[in-house]
Amino acid sequence: MSDNNRLSYFLVGPDGFVKDWATGSVTGNASDCVTYIGGIIKRCSDVRQFNAALALYDARVQTKDGQPISVWGTPRPGSL
Repeated sequence: MSDNNRLSYFLVGPDGFVKDWATGSVTGNASDCVTYIGGIIKRCSDVRQFNAALALYDARVQTKDGQPISVWGTPRPGSL
């Protein structure tokens, strides 16, 4: 048995409307710092683990047009 976690990201404009979305998946054991329990993500033990997990997830998702989410630009501080 294996776990596969579905990822969904949304790009929301200043008006509050969704402008784009990105989806993907990652195996349940791809990151050792994130635990999925009932849809709740636990925090990583340190910032390096957290950033590595985000980089892994970002590499696995594509926008509705098949582009990497890097086309959205750099996230604003505090938007995560």
